[in-house]
Amino acid sequence: ARELWAGTQRSGVWRLRDGRWTAFTARGASSPWGVFGFAQQPGKTAQGWLWAATDQGVARFDGQQWELLRGFGAWDAARLRHVDLHQDDGRPVLWASSVRLGVARFDVSDPRSPRLLPTVELPPPPDGTVYSALRDAAGHTYLCTNNGVQQLQRDPQGRWRDRIFRRRDGLVHDFVLFDLDDID
Repeated sequence: ARELWAGTQRSGVWRLRDGRWTAFTARGASSPWGVFGFAQQPGKTAQGWLWAATDQGVARFDGQQWELLRGFGAWDAARLRHVDLHQDDGRPVLWASSVRLGVARFDVSDPRSPRLLPTVELPPPPDGTVYSALRDAAGHTYLCTNNGVQQLQRDPQGRWRDRIFRRRDGLVHDFVLFDLDDID
């Protein structure tokens, strides 16, 4: 059955299925609960896994119930703006963009046991508020921030390199908010 998921700023997650809306609350979430973006990860079931950016960290839907991820320090309560699933080094990695904390990457090869990847290997974003982390067809990742767009790409040795785009590079504003499927 087709379904539509919606996130709200104060009442969490809602699902429309067969013409009926159902509200969901994540285990461990306090009210009000804001949900700002979703990423779907294929799995062994038709549903797979669903991830959400919330104002209380990353949430995961296992097909039955939503649960907030815990055990990741400051990321447990991070105010997130966006999540996106990328393939990094052949494994699924969930990129979570936040207000003030920058970006976190979770190895979700085993969705039941996500692993926070070290951020020290990434160049720091130009601003701690990152609205989204989007991947283009060439494999570049773009962090849209309060102070420009940071393009991340790997060099031949596998290290992350960056380039920052700002007004002097042609952006209308340094504050950039994108939510595109693909960037060409």
